[in-house]
Amino acid sequence: MEDVFESLKELNIEDKIWITYFFLAGFAIYSNHLERKAILEQNDELRKTYKTINITLLSIGFFIYLYFFVLAYKHLKELSPNASPRQLLTGNTQFLATVFLLTGSILILLTEILKEN
Repeated sequence: MEDVFESLKELNIEDKIWITYFFLAGFAIYSNHLERKAILEQNDELRKTYKTINITLLSIGFFIYLYFFVLAYKHLKELSPNASPRQLLTGNTQFLATVFLLTGSILILLTEILKEN
């Protein structure tokens, strides 16, 4: 029964993450609008604004992927020694995927911070 409550808790968190993604997409579209405007007007103030928005969005994305990384690690550690080959494969694949997402989010965030324009 505890597994059921834990799964429901995780699903509730995932629901909140999907709602967060909805707002992140809206802010990303707004950031693109500001970037277009900054390019057309050669406005450094707008460049700073859209860059700040992008860094904020990418930072939030990093923490979302960090959550999924921790969750995948937890699920991998909870696999029983008698787990089927399919369970082992999916557990390891899910964990590896979160490692790639987390690594990618770090690299993209660093790129956004370090790029000059």
